[in-house]
Amino acid sequence: MESLYPFLTVLNFASAVQGVFLAYLLFNRKSHRKESLVLGALMVVMSVAILGAVLGISGYYRIFPHFIRVGGRVPGSDSGRRPAAG
Repeated sequence: MESLYPFLTVLNFASAVQGVFLAYLLFNRKSHRKESLVLGALMVVMSVAILGAVLGISGYYRIFPHFIRVGGRVPGSDSGRRPAAG
């Protein structure tokens, strides 16, 4: 199973790049329909999530530590809820 890790890393990275490319094509269409813009935005979100997983699993975060938070939670996305005082 150890020999599959580099192949799967490259495959997942290629899928993230393909998702960003598809989102670029959807955003730059002549007819800016809402469906295309929503699909493009979702493709960017999924590509960033895949890229974050690739960086975490492959260990590239040690080489590129400034990408550690890629694909992580967005600050302030907890809708303003505060943890209960304990």
